[in-house]
Amino acid sequence: MFVYLSKKIAIPNNVKLNCIAWNKEEGYIAVAGTEGLLKVLKLDQAANNGQNKGGLAAVSNLSMNQTLDGHKESVKVVTWNDAQQKLTSSDTDGVIMVWMLYKSAWYEEMTNDRKKSTVAGMSWTSDGAKICIVYEDGAIIVGSVDGNRIFGKELKNTHLSGVQWSPDNRLILFALANGECHLYDNQGNFAMKLSIKCITPGSSTGRVHHIASISWFSGRPANNRNRPVLAICYENGKVQIMRNENDDAPAIFDTNMRNVDAKWNHDGSVLAICGTSLEAATPLRDTNQVCFYSPLGRLYRTLKVPGSDITSLSWEGKSLRIAMAVDSFIYFANIRPDYIWCYFEKTVVFLNSSGSGTSTSTSTTSSATVTPMNVITFWNTVSNQSFLKEVEPTLCLAASNEHCVLGVECVSSNIKEIALSTLEGRTGSTQDDRVYQLLLCNSIGTTVDSKYTDIKPRFVGINSGYVAIASYDEILIWHYHTPKIMKELGKNDVEVEQSVYDTFGSFVVILTTFFGVILARIVTHSICPRSNQTKSYFMEFPLIVLPGVFFVTIAAAYSGIFVALMIVLSIWFIWKSCAFALAKKRTKFYIGKRPIVLSVLRSMIQLITSICILAVDFKSFHRLYRKSEFFGAQLMDTGIGFFVFSMGFVSQRPQSRIDLRRSVFGAALPMILIGCVRTLLVILLNYHLAEHEYGRHLNAFFILGFTKLFGSLFGYLLSSDIKLLPLGIGILACHQEFLSRGISEYVESKRMEPMSLLDVNRQGLFCIPGFVGMYLLAIYFSKWLRSKAVLNYREMLQKMWHLGLLSLLFWTLCSASSYTFGICRVTCNVGYVCWIFALFSTMLTLAFFVFEFIINSVYPVEDINGKQLEKETFNLKERPGDKKIATDNSEEIPDDLKDTIKIPDDIKAPRVTYVICESVNTNGLTFFLGANLFTAISSSNLHGVKARKEKRFHIDDTPTGVELAKDLLQGQQRRVNDPICALALSEKLLLVARESGVINEYSVANVALRNRHTLHSKVHKIAINCNSTRAAIIDHVGVMTLLELDDNRETQLNFSRVERKDVWAVSWAKDNPLLLALMEKTRMYIFRGNDPEEPISCSGYICTFEDLEITSVLLDDIISIGELQNSSHLIQLRVKSLRDTDDLLEHVGLEDAKQFIEDNPHPRLWRLLAESALKKLELDTAENAFVRCANYPGIKLIKRLRNINTQILQRAEIAAFYGEFDEAEKLYMDADRRDLAIDLRMTLCDWFRVVQLYRMGGAGVSDQQMETAWREIGHHFANLKSWESAKEYYEKSHYLEGFMDSLYHMEQFDELEKCVDKLPEKSPLLTKLAEMLVSV
Repeated sequence: MFVYLSKKIAIPNNVKLNCIAWNKEEGYIAVAGTEGLLKVLKLDQAANNGQNKGGLAAVSNLSMNQTLDGHKESVKVVTWNDAQQKLTSSDTDGVIMVWMLYKSAWYEEMTNDRKKSTVAGMSWTSDGAKICIVYEDGAIIVGSVDGNRIFGKELKNTHLSGVQWSPDNRLILFALANGECHLYDNQGNFAMKLSIKCITPGSSTGRVHHIASISWFSGRPANNRNRPVLAICYENGKVQIMRNENDDAPAIFDTNMRNVDAKWNHDGSVLAICGTSLEAATPLRDTNQVCFYSPLGRLYRTLKVPGSDITSLSWEGKSLRIAMAVDSFIYFANIRPDYIWCYFEKTVVFLNSSGSGTSTSTSTTSSATVTPMNVITFWNTVSNQSFLKEVEPTLCLAASNEHCVLGVECVSSNIKEIALSTLEGRTGSTQDDRVYQLLLCNSIGTTVDSKYTDIKPRFVGINSGYVAIASYDEILIWHYHTPKIMKELGKNDVEVEQSVYDTFGSFVVILTTFFGVILARIVTHSICPRSNQTKSYFMEFPLIVLPGVFFVTIAAAYSGIFVALMIVLSIWFIWKSCAFALAKKRTKFYIGKRPIVLSVLRSMIQLITSICILAVDFKSFHRLYRKSEFFGAQLMDTGIGFFVFSMGFVSQRPQSRIDLRRSVFGAALPMILIGCVRTLLVILLNYHLAEHEYGRHLNAFFILGFTKLFGSLFGYLLSSDIKLLPLGIGILACHQEFLSRGISEYVESKRMEPMSLLDVNRQGLFCIPGFVGMYLLAIYFSKWLRSKAVLNYREMLQKMWHLGLLSLLFWTLCSASSYTFGICRVTCNVGYVCWIFALFSTMLTLAFFVFEFIINSVYPVEDINGKQLEKETFNLKERPGDKKIATDNSEEIPDDLKDTIKIPDDIKAPRVTYVICESVNTNGLTFFLGANLFTAISSSNLHGVKARKEKRFHIDDTPTGVELAKDLLQGQQRRVNDPICALALSEKLLLVARESGVINEYSVANVALRNRHTLHSKVHKIAINCNSTRAAIIDHVGVMTLLELDDNRETQLNFSRVERKDVWAVSWAKDNPLLLALMEKTRMYIFRGNDPEEPISCSGYICTFEDLEITSVLLDDIISIGELQNSSHLIQLRVKSLRDTDDLLEHVGLEDAKQFIEDNPHPRLWRLLAESALKKLELDTAENAFVRCANYPGIKLIKRLRNINTQILQRAEIAAFYGEFDEAEKLYMDADRRDLAIDLRMTLCDWFRVVQLYRMGGAGVSDQQMETAWREIGHHFANLKSWESAKEYYEKSHYLEGFMDSLYHMEQFDELEKCVDKLPEKSPLLTKLAEMLVSV
């Protein structure tokens, strides 16, 4: 909060004031003093054209200044009965007078004179029904509002100094002259003596501590279930604040001044104590001050008050002002509360002061507390709609770009239990079990991300990707994630063009590893002998594995460049080595039952998948390669598809029960068992699992196992391999049909209610049919590819040509799928299957061409002994002593080769020994399981940072930018002598201020301490400009200074001399790092560099500063006063350069305005110049202005205007460009261009006006044009469900389909039946009509 003196009223004749009281309901101020002075004043704020409605900046005038006559001696006590609108006063003679308001004037209602002692205090109950009067001699009188005495009591040998009612009016608290506090019930019976811990009343030293004031807050504490409400202030500066009369652990503090008076504000959140400083060494007139404390004794603000003797203070009804009686003057101070609020996306978000949920009020006995709830309002200032969000007690609020963050305390038992279970390292032995939650919300209050923490968010900041919170000693930086906002075209949730681009982008990344294998093959053949596998491994590793790692992480942006370079080098290699000529000389190309290219591709799949699942937890992993949440074609989406395809490619259709048993028990069930083990471990270890991939309990091993199981069963039921093709296509077609009939939406939906086992695993279950179809088609594709083991040159070319055509076909189908039903890995739809086939067939084509056709021709194949085989393949004729090719049970030699292919004994099968590829391919399952295991281990180690997406450190730590920063160990408590007092976060920097004046500067990305700045005062607020080069600092007394953050001092202005006092809010412009707006008392100053503009009277809180306009909101009226928010609470203020430009354009001319804008450039000013120039048809000036502000539509408009010869048509185009459509239509009609006016209204879909323009033209309008207009109007009413009007216009337009729909919705079935006669034979509408009639 911020407090500053705003007004002073002098009392005539220099009469000294003794007390002051402000009526909470009607705003009357009662002041009393010596010589029997008693006055009633009232301040009213003058209206100022509605701009400062309810704001403190409005001029306040005295609407009442009445002197009440009746007291002869000095008036010592005045108190208001707010409920009954009565004023009670008492003087030193003991005369008590009650005043009432009658016809806008105050009159004496009753008088009481005990004539024995002086009144020490008076207090009304909260409902205004009773008053308790205490005298210095110990007499007590309790009376009713109508003047009747309820009871009287005299305390023997007791002197009283004050009295207060309890909030529930059941108890009366008396302050004794000896410093004790006694409690009585409302019948005058002694209850108890309060435990005073801040002093020792009547101590052995003989010194008596007098009570200066007691204040018992009578309302309900806002936003806190257990807030202290009873304040007891002693003259020596000691203060004790208790939650209730039985509080054994009150808040105790010392004000370091001679206390005089104390009062709670309207909601019990601030205690104001006035007095005279005990430490001041300045003249007497500077010793008066008012201190503002929290209910727990934390000092908010200190206000210095001129004068020699301050005697009393009182709050305004809504605590926006405070009045103080000092000598013979009344001083007023304005309060600027620190509301919990923020602004983003044209939305004001604030905590309702009266929106607190249920909470128990303080009472005499402890009772069960009810969980308090807060209501947060999201007010859209454009549509004037408000959305309410009920949350737990809110501590802080901040906003940036499209989201805001709420810091709340978890107090409800169920949420607290969940929070404690999610916090890492939290043990039950921790004494402080308080837990907090960060809620990331959009502009309508929907939570899009959340985070539990045990750090109390006293300070908060947010940018486009991070939230920073801080307690007094710890800092937490949370990297939040929000759902991607993408356009929905058809059934896709991503743009079609982006989806098509992603399909090819993933292929480029795969090519980087492919070219790595090519380089390894060439280099190892040239340098390393094939028999030395260890040396070959170390040669292949940096060429195959390292590029795969780099191009999915730090070098992701350069994968395309690498592929292009490798293509160029490949062309050079082919030309230099005469590869085509060498290949043409070869008579045979050995493919075999398991081609080496297939081994290479399978190992590439394993490598890429393993690298991705290991790297995905690191920040360096390219985010665009992550798995899509639903629709999309990213790199990691290929993993499960490639595994299923390659599994089918190397499998055989079971032809016997033995084959079926081998497939089921040897492959399918083991993978399902591995999936069960993985699921069990995930549950036991509480490992984070992305449910959008396969569901809550399923994983990739289940998918592979069930695909193998069902694929083998379907294959066993077939009689021949040729039937695999129609069966696979049929399964995919049925699967896609079911998806289009609602299954896809069901799988995609994010259900929040309790879900069944099917619901939580729907992603994994409903994709299995698609993978089964892919598996069967992969078997068929493999049969076709490997139909012949050895090919001649012509057959090899033909095989590669057919593979190329298939690849082109699949890419065409993949692109078409993107424009129809999308590419979705989660459901394995037809688009995804086509994409996987396109990738695999393309890679097969390239592999056959590169490895078999090119490289094996240039570098002939070697056997394991290093012996070079002949370029001419061995003779296929059988020779004595030859043996047949060895085969396993899963591979059979085709019938046409069984009797012809023979291999000499001394020659091994011609296979190239790719060390890494063959090792990975041979031990595929082990390799993949190992990759998953290392992923789990690395994720567990990095879980403190990566999985939870946070970085946490102590304010005394010095993070150096390492990934973990320096996480605090749970359970260790570190004392801090210099706590945090402020925090600010920009896109690049985090500034954390400490009470000593030290400001730590951290970089946001890697959390490294960059610099330390030192000020000479305690920081209250920090704001960083848009490019993070400087910050505005407001200290605890309201002095604003600027802090330079940029290291390049030469190019920066000198801001050291900028210093302003009484500043309570600052805001940097979003589009100019030199523009700063600040609030100084009730004036707004705008700084451009070092130079301030003329101040603007305003009391609003600054929302945003953008485009040379400042948006402010009158939060006092909305939150404190409780008015219903509307457009009048929002203030738009323009900077001086914008106002001057308007004046120049209106009164001077374009040239002077242009020169002024060149001296003060800004896109907004250039747009103003362009608009003014267009209105005057100065096209050259307008074009220049549009170019300067980069307005491409405006430049296109200029080009269009140059082709129009008539000025009136040019003006019409300009009016349409700026949205003045009525003016544009009028100009078109004046130019006799009704056709252009009609085109304009058609573009705006204003078909009612189109019909009017048609009728105005008379002849020349065709029936078809009118029918089109009627039909569009019918569509308009149909969208509004106004079927009667839709029927009328559909009938006029002879649009039978719409006419039928209207009759059907109106249930006019008899008339609907007559539509049969209106339809021609074989009309497609006949079927629709029949369905309508059948459904009746």
